Amino acid sequence: MGKMTWDDIEVILYDGTPEEIMSIRCPVCEGILSYDYQKYDDDEGAFILSCEKCKLMSKGYLSDLHEPPGCVELFGVNARIDKDLKLKKTA
Repeated sequence: MGKMTWDDIEVILYDGTPEEIMSIRCPVCEGILSYDYQKYDDDEGAFILSCEKCKLMSKGYLSDLHEPPGCVELFGVNARIDKDLKLKKTA
């Protein structure tokens, strides 16, 4: 696979295997990515993805019709990929 795009990352975060999720890096600077999933009382939520190196951030809102990304079910609502490519919960 060539250089990963933001679209590739989105697909992997939703439908990827644990190994695929742990392989993602920022497509701009190859930095470590972190995510934060927030669930609200009205069954809506937000998913925030950010790069620790270049500080790029993406925030998306999820309606009650959308399932949380698969990475949330695998690794929890807050996680980052560390230097050893092992996901560690941050909260």
